[in-house]
Amino acid sequence: MSTRNVTRNINSIVYTVQEPTLCPHCSNTIFAEIKDSKKFFYDTNFTFWTLSYLCPNPGCNKIFLATFLSENKSKTLDLISIYPTKLTEELHPLLHELSPRFIKSYRQANLAENNGSFELAGAGYRNALEILIKDFAIIELNQDPTEISKKKLHVCIKEYLGDVDLTKCANVVRILGNDNTHYERKYEELDFEVLKTYMNIFIQLITTKLLINHPPVGNH
Repeated sequence: MSTRNVTRNINSIVYTVQEPTLCPHCSNTIFAEIKDSKKFFYDTNFTFWTLSYLCPNPGCNKIFLATFLSENKSKTLDLISIYPTKLTEELHPLLHELSPRFIKSYRQANLAENNGSFELAGAGYRNALEILIKDFAIIELNQDPTEISKKKLHVCIKEYLGDVDLTKCANVVRILGNDNTHYERKYEELDFEVLKTYMNIFIQLITTKLLINHPPVGNH
């Protein structure tokens, strides 16, 4: 779930709000209008907020809800969840055929992303990437499964992808995904959206490769 920090005037008080950038109904990039706000004192330290938004897209114009948590002395609202939860992204049937386990792992990471658990999502996408590359090497390139399963991801990327663009994208996801699993991060200045962008590009490129390798009609 992509977010941005926005300055909002709520009940005559200015807050910094971590808002979703995509409408969960139509998936368009938005700067939504706040229609209503409610706050509840969670305990002596935190306040729980619910904001309702109106999607400004003329083809949508639907309401969605977002929940936030804020320290009582703070003017910052941290996003917890949105409703409805954005549906997991659909992937090409050829990817389903190639690697059902990749689809399962990708969906889990996508759900973590939509729930705002970006560190879990980053590690999950990195895991999904490894599964997809290894299944690609085994099924498309006829490599030995026993040998592939023992190899580290960076070795598989170097030995089996071949294509420079695929290799570059895979390494970005690998490095940033690994970074989410470490106590001390090396690339803290690079947000989750960088990882997700390169993951999306990699999936597009590998899907294109599968479409070329498996055309719906023959040459004659």
